[in-house]
Amino acid sequence: MKKLIFAIFCVFLSLFGSAQNPDYTTVFEYKQGEKIKPKFYGALLFEHQSVITNTKPGLEIGFLFNNAFFAGIYGMGTSGNFATQINGMLSNNMFGESGVVLSYAIASNKPCHLGGSFRLGYVSVVGDDEEIKLFDDLSERNVVEDNGFTFHPEIFGELNLSKYAKIRLGVGYSFYSFADEKPICNKTIDSWTMNLGIVFGNFAK
Repeated sequence: MKKLIFAIFCVFLSLFGSAQNPDYTTVFEYKQGEKIKPKFYGALLFEHQSVITNTKPGLEIGFLFNNAFFAGIYGMGTSGNFATQINGMLSNNMFGESGVVLSYAIASNKPCHLGGSFRLGYVSVVGDDEEIKLFDDLSERNVVEDNGFTFHPEIFGELNLSKYAKIRLGVGYSFYSFADEKPICNKTIDSWTMNLGIVFGNFAK
């Protein structure tokens, strides 16, 4: 018991010493006591999944802390119909998703750098035995609808184009969980993804 108390005391001292270091920083400040205001950022997204032939365009907006930590919301959807087959039945599908995204860029002031992110979103799907086009009126069609959740972990590389723009290229994996698995089975579109993004903001300190 004494050894445990002593170990906790040593950890506390090390953390206290780090907090007193004038060079100690967090994602929300440059130096201790020198807080910064979050900056607004926006991004155009283009995601391609290995099991879907259509690119999913989208938007992301949020706040940037210390030019490294991104926290925002996003929305995207399929740009057209894609087909799946469950139990021998062909289904033509379109879906959209929206949710929250957290990202962190390492050494973001360097021209080229790496980072990671994850998105947690809500998914809405419609399916029909006939082709669905982007602006079709589905109110009079007997479509099947389903809702669920998605999770996208990703690693990415960024290229600083200017003080106000970055190009981001990422590779990740998409996990889906649908309530009824109609018209899409959960495992049907779980797949690798490639993501291209153009990020805009004031990235100069």
